[in-house]
Amino acid sequence: MERMTCKQADGSHIVAQGAAEFDDDGSLRGPVVERLAAFENVVEALEARHASLAAELEALKARGRMRGATGQQLLAQKISCSTALNMISDELGREG
Repeated sequence: MERMTCKQADGSHIVAQGAAEFDDDGSLRGPVVERLAAFENVVEALEARHASLAAELEALKARGRMRGATGQQLLAQKISCSTALNMISDELGREG
């Protein structure tokens, strides 16, 4: 992945030259904004999938079916989603 931000000596970040520009109405546009939007979309999708998996697992648990292959696969997917969301949360927690 090509970075669109540059880390400063104080730990803050700036947008690389040419990665964004302001429109006449003051809106920021450019590749860095599109990448931020894509990141936010991925986080939303992970959160939705995590919630969906939790609901599916609860339904299996209520039927006593957690030990089957489906239950184990769904649990593994939920753990994967949780891991990704935790990594993102940890990284965002380090900001400013």
